Amino acid sequence: MAINVSDTFWEPIRRTTVRNTIGYLPQLDSRGVITSPPVVVSEMPFVTYIVRQGSGRRLADADHRDFVKALKELEWSGLCQVYVAQMEKMTLAEQMEIMARSTILVGVHGNGLTHQLFMPPSPRSTVVEIFAPKSYVHDYAILARNLGHKHYAVWNDTLQTFADGEWYEGVKYTSDFHGSSIPVHAPTIAELIRQRLSGPLQH
Repeated sequence: MAINVSDTFWEPIRRTTVRNTIGYLPQLDSRGVITSPPVVVSEMPFVTYIVRQGSGRRLADADHRDFVKALKELEWSGLCQVYVAQMEKMTLAEQMEIMARSTILVGVHGNGLTHQLFMPPSPRSTVVEIFAPKSYVHDYAILARNLGHKHYAVWNDTLQTFADGEWYEGVKYTSDFHGSSIPVHAPTIAELIRQRLSGPLQH
């Protein structure tokens, strides 16, 4: 799994692509707060949840609703600003602008997590990938590591992340890997987001 490249090899490409596509480059501080340019400064970091409820592989509808509610409660508490994004209904520029402002990306395993390519790396930048229970593939964990984001796999109410040089063993495709009722325990991810945004800086 080792790929010997600079930790910042992608950053010049990300910066250039974002600037050329949306016309500016958001600058984030260590909290994930946008500090420039002045027209887009923020008071809170951004959390983006990529919704897959219109696709085959998706959360159970009730769990999706509970998760959106939990995210909004984090927003109301003043911890973060939340985007609930249906990327397929947005232009490329809109998609890229959201990600260039984001510090945490959450979604069910799928192509939407490729958008982490445009999320700025930082000690708090995080990709939260929701799997069907007992399933696992490495695609977006590898991408997250090489982009400087912390990756968490989620199986309902169970989280797992790995230190540098350590990996989940193997690949597991369960019968419900592409299921339309993948469970997730909203409070578990909400607490992870709270820790990543307000806890001690670490990667």
